[in-house]
Amino acid sequence: MKTSAGFTLIELMLVVAIIAVIAGIAIPQLVRSRAGANESNAIAALRTISQAQTAFRDNYRRYGQLQELDDDDPPYIAEELADGEKQGYKFVTAAVTKFEYQCVATPIVPGKTGTRSFCVDESASIYEGTCASGTPIE
Repeated sequence: MKTSAGFTLIELMLVVAIIAVIAGIAIPQLVRSRAGANESNAIAALRTISQAQTAFRDNYRRYGQLQELDDDDPPYIAEELADGEKQGYKFVTAAVTKFEYQCVATPIVPGKTGTRSFCVDESASIYEGTCASGTPIE
């Protein structure tokens, strides 16, 4: 009588199939939750930018570009944010004048690092989409 130690090919194929099914279910959910976390971080970064713009305006009587917000000692915002990218989102200041500004956050890889764009302006309101036609978040 033979005794075998180990697994048969069918048993191994069954285990691989089960692992593939579990991965097929878990990975898309992981990507969605990661994108949601990136969106929350983008909104928080826009709040930081809004507060920094207000402090910058109080000191210089105008609004500044992202790089300018990092130039002071101490800086108004972190260097990573001033470079324009943070946690899957790209940040760009636009329409900066003495009395108004807009900062737009867009996903670097749409659908993967985030699905929505956000905007903040001198009113400190954060919008989903663009500032002019977006939906206010707060």
